[in-house]
Amino acid sequence: MAPAKKKARKSAVRARAAPAASHGSAVAFVYPRGSGSRDKGAVVLDEVDRKRLEHGEYLNDNLIDLYLERATAIPAAAGAAKSVVLTSKWWPKVIESEFFGDGMVRLDGRRAYEAVKRPGWTRNVDIFDQDLVFVPLNRRGDPGHWSLFVVVNPGKRPPLSRSPALPIPRPPRFERDGRIALHVGADDDEGDGDGAAAKPDPCEPYILAMDSLRTEDPARISEYLREVLKCAWTDRKGDDLDGRFELETMPVFTPFLPKQENGFDCGVFVLKFFDLLFNAPLPERATDDDMTFGGRFSKELFGTVEVDAKRAELRQLFDAEWDHASPGRRVAWFNEKR
Repeated sequence: MAPAKKKARKSAVRARAAPAASHGSAVAFVYPRGSGSRDKGAVVLDEVDRKRLEHGEYLNDNLIDLYLERATAIPAAAGAAKSVVLTSKWWPKVIESEFFGDGMVRLDGRRAYEAVKRPGWTRNVDIFDQDLVFVPLNRRGDPGHWSLFVVVNPGKRPPLSRSPALPIPRPPRFERDGRIALHVGADDDEGDGDGAAAKPDPCEPYILAMDSLRTEDPARISEYLREVLKCAWTDRKGDDLDGRFELETMPVFTPFLPKQENGFDCGVFVLKFFDLLFNAPLPERATDDDMTFGGRFSKELFGTVEVDAKRAELRQLFDAEWDHASPGRRVAWFNEKR
Protein backbone atom coordinates (compact mmCIF):
# COMPACT_ATOMS: atom_id res chain seq x y z
CA MET A 1 0.00 0.00 0.00
CA ALA A 2 1.36 3.44 -0.89
CA PRO A 3 2.36 5.59 2.08
CA ALA A 4 -0.02 8.37 3.02
CA LYS A 5 0.92 11.76 1.74
CA LYS A 6 2.07 14.22 4.35
CA LYS A 7 -0.36 17.09 4.69
CA ALA A 8 1.18 20.46 3.78
CA ARG A 9 1.56 22.87 6.65
CA LYS A 10 -0.68 25.88 6.33
CA SER A 11 0.94 29.30 6.07
CA ALA A 12 -0.32 30.24 9.51
CA VAL A 13 -2.66 29.40 12.30
CA ARG A 14 -5.80 31.50 12.11
CA ALA A 15 -6.97 32.63 15.52
CA ARG A 16 -10.69 32.10 15.25
CA ALA A 17 -13.59 33.89 16.84
CA ALA A 18 -17.33 33.50 16.63
CA PRO A 19 -18.65 35.31 13.55
CA ALA A 20 -19.95 38.82 13.99
CA ALA A 21 -23.60 39.63 13.53
CA SER A 22 -24.77 40.84 10.14
CA HIS A 23 -24.85 44.61 9.58
CA GLY A 24 -28.56 44.41 8.84
CA SER A 25 -28.40 43.58 5.15
CA ALA A 26 -28.73 40.24 3.39
CA VAL A 27 -25.84 37.82 3.70
CA ALA A 28 -23.89 37.45 0.45
CA PHE A 29 -21.82 34.43 1.48
CA VAL A 30 -20.00 32.79 4.36
CA TYR A 31 -16.28 32.10 4.14
CA PRO A 32 -14.62 29.56 4.04
CA ARG A 33 -16.90 27.67 1.70
CA GLY A 34 -18.98 25.08 3.48
CA SER A 35 -19.06 27.06 6.74
CA GLY A 36 -22.26 28.00 8.48
CA SER A 37 -22.90 31.57 9.57
CA ARG A 38 -22.66 30.50 13.23
CA ASP A 39 -19.50 28.40 12.88
CA LYS A 40 -16.47 29.56 14.82
CA GLY A 41 -13.99 31.13 12.44
CA ALA A 42 -16.56 31.81 9.74
CA VAL A 43 -16.51 35.24 8.12
CA VAL A 44 -20.00 36.44 7.25
CA LEU A 45 -20.03 38.85 4.31
CA ASP A 46 -23.06 41.06 3.69
CA GLU A 47 -24.21 42.38 0.37
CA VAL A 48 -23.43 45.94 1.46
CA ASP A 49 -19.83 44.92 2.12
CA ARG A 50 -19.40 44.73 -1.65
CA LYS A 51 -19.88 48.48 -1.95
CA ARG A 52 -16.89 49.05 0.34
CA LEU A 53 -14.64 47.48 -2.27
CA GLU A 54 -15.16 50.33 -4.70
CA HIS A 55 -12.55 53.06 -5.01
CA GLY A 56 -12.90 55.72 -2.34
CA GLU A 57 -14.56 53.41 0.17
CA TYR A 58 -13.21 52.31 3.55
CA LEU A 59 -12.68 48.57 4.17
CA ASN A 60 -14.51 47.14 7.18
CA ASP A 61 -13.71 44.26 9.53
CA ASN A 62 -15.54 41.66 7.41
CA LEU A 63 -13.39 42.44 4.38
CA ILE A 64 -10.13 42.51 6.35
CA ASP A 65 -10.98 39.11 7.87
CA LEU A 66 -11.96 37.68 4.48
CA TYR A 67 -8.52 38.45 3.08
CA LEU A 68 -6.67 37.17 6.15
CA GLU A 69 -8.73 33.97 6.30
CA ARG A 70 -8.05 33.26 2.63
CA ALA A 71 -4.31 33.88 3.10
CA THR A 72 -3.96 31.49 6.04
CA ALA A 73 -5.40 28.61 4.00
CA ILE A 74 -2.48 28.74 1.55
CA PRO A 75 0.21 26.05 2.12
CA ALA A 76 3.31 27.42 3.80
CA ALA A 77 6.29 28.33 1.66
CA ALA A 78 9.67 26.79 2.42
CA GLY A 79 11.43 28.76 5.14
CA ALA A 80 8.35 30.80 6.03
CA ALA A 81 8.04 32.07 9.58
CA LYS A 82 5.40 30.36 11.72
CA SER A 83 2.54 32.78 12.21
CA VAL A 84 -0.72 33.26 14.04
CA VAL A 85 -3.14 35.77 12.55
CA LEU A 86 -5.61 37.32 14.94
CA THR A 87 -9.07 38.28 13.79
CA SER A 88 -9.99 41.96 13.57
CA LYS A 89 -12.44 41.30 16.42
CA TRP A 90 -9.54 40.64 18.84
CA TRP A 91 -8.38 44.23 19.43
CA PRO A 92 -11.85 45.65 20.23
CA LYS A 93 -12.16 43.03 22.98
CA VAL A 94 -8.79 44.10 24.40
CA ILE A 95 -9.57 47.80 24.62
CA GLU A 96 -12.86 47.14 26.38
CA SER A 97 -10.61 46.77 29.44
CA GLU A 98 -9.19 50.28 29.28
CA PHE A 99 -9.60 52.49 32.35
CA PHE A 100 -8.52 55.96 33.43
CA GLY A 101 -5.88 56.02 36.15
CA ASP A 102 -2.95 58.16 37.22
CA GLY A 103 -3.99 60.84 34.79
CA MET A 104 -3.91 58.63 31.71
CA VAL A 105 -5.76 55.83 29.94
CA ARG A 106 -4.40 52.42 30.95
CA LEU A 107 -5.24 48.78 30.36
CA ASP A 108 -6.31 46.13 32.84
CA GLY A 109 -4.14 43.43 31.28
CA ARG A 110 -5.62 40.52 33.22
CA ARG A 111 -9.18 41.51 32.37
CA ALA A 112 -8.25 42.05 28.71
CA TYR A 113 -6.59 38.65 28.53
CA GLU A 114 -9.61 36.93 30.06
CA ALA A 115 -11.84 38.70 27.52
CA VAL A 116 -9.87 37.38 24.54
CA LYS A 117 -9.23 34.00 26.15
CA ARG A 118 -12.91 33.15 26.64
CA PRO A 119 -13.89 33.01 22.94
CA GLY A 120 -10.97 30.67 22.36
CA TRP A 121 -9.16 32.76 19.75
CA THR A 122 -5.84 31.13 20.63
CA ARG A 123 -7.10 28.02 22.41
CA ASN A 124 -5.71 25.58 19.86
CA VAL A 125 -2.34 27.24 19.30
CA ASP A 126 0.59 28.16 21.51
CA ILE A 127 1.27 31.73 20.40
CA PHE A 128 4.67 31.56 22.11
CA ASP A 129 5.71 28.84 19.69
CA GLN A 130 5.08 31.19 16.76
CA ASP A 131 7.53 33.53 15.05
CA LEU A 132 4.97 36.21 14.24
CA VAL A 133 1.65 37.31 15.72
CA PHE A 134 -0.34 39.57 13.38
CA VAL A 135 -2.71 42.02 15.08
CA PRO A 136 -4.95 44.07 12.75
CA LEU A 137 -6.46 46.90 14.72
CA ASN A 138 -8.91 49.68 14.14
CA ARG A 139 -9.01 52.97 16.01
CA ARG A 140 -12.43 53.68 17.40
CA GLY A 141 -14.36 56.37 15.62
CA ASP A 142 -16.16 56.96 12.35
CA PRO A 143 -14.72 55.76 10.10
CA GLY A 144 -11.71 55.01 12.29
CA HIS A 145 -8.31 53.95 11.00
CA TRP A 146 -6.73 50.56 10.26
CA SER A 147 -3.16 49.68 11.15
CA LEU A 148 -1.20 46.47 11.65
CA PHE A 149 0.97 45.54 14.60
CA VAL A 150 3.16 42.44 14.45
CA VAL A 151 4.76 40.79 17.47
CA VAL A 152 8.03 39.15 16.43
CA ASN A 153 9.48 36.23 18.42
CA PRO A 154 6.83 36.54 21.16
CA GLY A 155 8.04 33.57 23.20
CA LYS A 156 11.78 34.09 22.87
CA ARG A 157 13.84 34.96 25.92
CA PRO A 158 15.68 38.26 25.52
CA PRO A 159 19.45 37.69 25.15
CA LEU A 160 21.34 38.03 28.42
CA SER A 161 24.36 39.60 26.80
CA ARG A 162 24.93 41.46 23.59
CA SER A 163 26.81 44.52 22.42
CA PRO A 164 24.71 46.55 22.88
CA ALA A 165 22.90 44.39 25.45
CA LEU A 166 19.50 44.91 23.80
CA PRO A 167 18.04 47.01 21.00
CA ILE A 168 18.57 50.48 22.49
CA PRO A 169 17.00 53.13 20.27
CA ARG A 170 17.76 56.16 22.42
CA PRO A 171 16.96 56.97 26.07
CA PRO A 172 13.30 56.44 26.99
CA ARG A 173 11.30 59.54 26.19
CA PHE A 174 7.80 60.72 27.02
CA GLU A 175 5.26 60.23 24.28
CA ARG A 176 2.39 62.63 23.69
CA ASP A 177 0.15 61.15 26.39
CA GLY A 178 2.86 60.89 29.02
CA ARG A 179 3.59 57.21 28.32
CA ILE A 180 7.24 56.18 28.14
CA ALA A 181 8.36 53.98 25.28
CA LEU A 182 11.49 52.55 23.80
CA HIS A 183 10.57 53.28 20.23
CA VAL A 184 12.60 53.60 17.07
CA GLY A 185 10.67 55.17 14.23
CA ALA A 186 11.13 55.46 10.50
CA ASP A 187 10.43 59.19 10.78
CA ASP A 188 13.07 59.77 13.47
CA ASP A 189 15.83 62.07 12.26
CA GLU A 190 18.35 61.53 15.02
CA GLY A 191 20.81 58.66 15.24
CA ASP A 192 20.20 55.90 17.71
CA GLY A 193 23.32 56.37 19.77
CA ASP A 194 26.20 54.06 20.60
CA GLY A 195 25.83 50.53 19.35
CA ALA A 196 23.86 51.44 16.22
CA ALA A 197 26.36 49.44 14.18
CA ALA A 198 25.93 46.24 16.20
CA LYS A 199 24.06 43.37 14.54
CA PRO A 200 20.89 42.51 16.47
CA ASP A 201 20.23 38.95 17.54
CA PRO A 202 17.61 37.47 15.14
CA CYS A 203 15.83 35.89 18.12
CA GLU A 204 15.22 39.16 19.93
CA PRO A 205 11.53 39.88 20.56
CA TYR A 206 10.10 43.17 19.35
CA ILE A 207 6.94 44.72 17.91
CA LEU A 208 6.46 46.25 14.47
CA ALA A 209 4.05 49.19 14.17
CA MET A 210 2.84 49.38 10.57
CA ASP A 211 0.65 52.45 10.15
CA SER A 212 0.05 54.09 6.77
CA LEU A 213 -0.85 57.48 8.32
CA ARG A 214 1.66 57.45 11.23
CA THR A 215 -1.15 58.62 13.51
CA GLU A 216 -1.41 55.70 15.92
CA ASP A 217 0.39 55.71 19.27
CA PRO A 218 2.93 52.85 19.12
CA ALA A 219 3.82 53.37 22.80
CA ARG A 220 0.27 52.79 24.04
CA ILE A 221 -0.53 49.92 21.69
CA SER A 222 2.72 48.06 22.30
CA GLU A 223 2.25 48.50 26.05
CA TYR A 224 -1.20 46.92 25.79
CA LEU A 225 0.14 44.03 23.70
CA ARG A 226 2.91 43.36 26.22
CA GLU A 227 0.41 43.36 29.08
CA VAL A 228 -1.83 40.79 27.37
CA LEU A 229 1.17 38.65 26.40
CA LYS A 230 2.45 38.77 29.96
CA CYS A 231 -0.87 37.46 31.29
CA ALA A 232 -1.02 34.78 28.60
CA TRP A 233 2.50 33.62 29.50
CA THR A 234 1.79 33.33 33.23
CA ASP A 235 -1.45 31.50 32.47
CA ARG A 236 0.23 28.95 30.20
CA LYS A 237 3.86 28.83 31.27
CA GLY A 238 3.99 29.96 34.89
CA ASP A 239 5.12 33.08 36.73
CA ASP A 240 8.77 33.08 35.62
CA LEU A 241 8.80 35.71 32.88
CA ASP A 242 12.61 35.80 32.79
CA GLY A 243 12.70 39.37 31.51
CA ARG A 244 10.06 38.94 28.83
CA PHE A 245 7.42 41.50 27.79
CA GLU A 246 9.10 44.53 29.31
CA LEU A 247 9.60 47.95 27.81
CA GLU A 248 13.32 47.35 27.38
CA THR A 249 13.16 43.76 26.18
CA MET A 250 10.31 44.04 23.66
CA PRO A 251 10.68 47.48 22.02
CA VAL A 252 8.49 48.76 19.23
CA PHE A 253 9.80 49.78 15.81
CA THR A 254 8.12 51.72 13.00
CA PRO A 255 9.89 50.54 9.83
CA PHE A 256 10.24 52.42 6.57
CA LEU A 257 6.91 51.96 4.76
CA PRO A 258 4.89 53.75 2.09
CA LYS A 259 2.55 56.42 3.40
CA GLN A 260 -1.13 56.71 2.59
CA GLU A 261 -2.08 59.79 0.57
CA ASN A 262 -5.86 59.71 1.02
CA GLY A 263 -8.39 59.13 3.77
CA PHE A 264 -9.84 55.78 2.74
CA ASP A 265 -7.11 53.28 1.78
CA CYS A 266 -5.78 52.41 5.26
CA GLY A 267 -7.39 48.96 5.22
CA VAL A 268 -5.83 48.16 1.85
CA PHE A 269 -2.45 49.30 3.19
CA VAL A 270 -2.88 46.86 6.08
CA LEU A 271 -3.28 44.04 3.56
CA LYS A 272 -0.19 45.18 1.68
CA PHE A 273 1.81 45.36 4.92
CA PHE A 274 0.54 41.90 5.85
CA ASP A 275 1.77 40.53 2.52
CA LEU A 276 5.29 41.81 3.23
CA LEU A 277 5.68 39.48 6.23
CA PHE A 278 3.19 36.68 5.88
CA ASN A 279 4.34 33.31 4.50
CA ALA A 280 7.88 34.67 4.24
CA PRO A 281 11.09 34.40 6.28
CA LEU A 282 11.50 36.46 9.42
CA PRO A 283 12.73 40.00 8.83
CA GLU A 284 16.22 40.79 10.11
CA ARG A 285 17.76 44.13 10.93
CA ALA A 286 21.29 44.69 9.67
CA THR A 287 21.94 47.10 12.56
CA ASP A 288 19.95 48.46 15.49
CA ASP A 289 18.87 51.53 13.52
CA ASP A 290 18.09 49.64 10.30
CA MET A 291 14.45 50.49 9.65
CA THR A 292 14.57 48.76 6.26
CA PHE A 293 15.03 45.43 8.11
CA GLY A 294 17.67 44.13 5.75
CA GLY A 295 15.98 45.68 2.74
CA ARG A 296 12.54 44.15 3.40
CA PHE A 297 10.92 47.58 3.85
CA SER A 298 11.23 50.97 2.18
CA LYS A 299 9.15 54.11 1.79
CA GLU A 300 8.97 53.48 -1.97
CA LEU A 301 8.04 49.81 -1.75
CA PHE A 302 4.72 50.27 -3.51
CA GLY A 303 2.50 53.08 -4.72
CA THR A 304 -1.04 53.96 -5.74
CA VAL A 305 -1.11 51.48 -8.64
CA GLU A 306 -0.25 48.55 -6.35
CA VAL A 307 -2.75 49.68 -3.70
CA ASP A 308 -5.53 49.89 -6.30
CA ALA A 309 -4.54 46.44 -7.57
CA LYS A 310 -4.82 44.97 -4.07
CA ARG A 311 -8.32 46.43 -3.71
CA ALA A 312 -9.22 44.92 -7.08
CA GLU A 313 -7.83 41.54 -5.97
CA LEU A 314 -10.04 41.56 -2.89
CA ARG A 315 -13.02 42.65 -4.99
CA GLN A 316 -12.45 39.71 -7.35
CA LEU A 317 -12.28 37.32 -4.40
CA PHE A 318 -15.53 38.69 -3.00
CA ASP A 319 -17.31 38.43 -6.37
CA ALA A 320 -16.10 34.87 -6.98
CA GLU A 321 -17.29 33.71 -3.57
CA TRP A 322 -20.63 35.50 -3.92
CA ASP A 323 -21.21 33.97 -7.36
CA HIS A 324 -20.36 30.53 -6.01
CA ALA A 325 -22.72 30.89 -3.04
CA SER A 326 -25.64 32.51 -4.90
CA PRO A 327 -25.34 32.30 -8.69
CA GLY A 328 -26.96 35.32 -10.32
CA ARG A 329 -27.59 37.21 -7.09
CA ARG A 330 -24.61 39.57 -7.51
CA VAL A 331 -25.79 40.68 -10.97
CA ALA A 332 -29.33 41.15 -9.64
CA TRP A 333 -28.00 43.19 -6.69
CA PHE A 334 -26.08 45.52 -8.99
CA ASN A 335 -29.16 45.97 -11.18
CA GLU A 336 -31.23 46.84 -8.12
CA LYS A 337 -28.71 49.51 -7.10
CA ARG A 338 -28.79 51.27 -10.46
